[in-house]
Amino acid sequence: MIYIPSNDEEYFQWIDEHIDGFVVNSDKALKADRLPMIHMARCSHVNDRSWHGYTTSASFKLCSTSKQELENWIQQTDPRRLKVCLSCTP
Repeated sequence: MIYIPSNDEEYFQWIDEHIDGFVVNSDKALKADRLPMIHMARCSHVNDRSWHGYTTSASFKLCSTSKQELENWIQQTDPRRLKVCLSCTP
């Protein structure tokens, strides 16, 4: 099941409950060349509690315990290729 948190509080709550899960970072305009990108939920790029704004009007997170489910969702909804974080290599 894919979860799309509506704010940072919901996002961090999901991470706390699914630390072995996966997160796709994307933009609503589908314009950023570096996105969408998949990370492990524990990756510091998507789990830095000192930073805020993970869920904004321009960006969003897709969360799931299934990497395949996220890959399928992106393939069906985003014309860009899904990138893989080189730090956590999910």
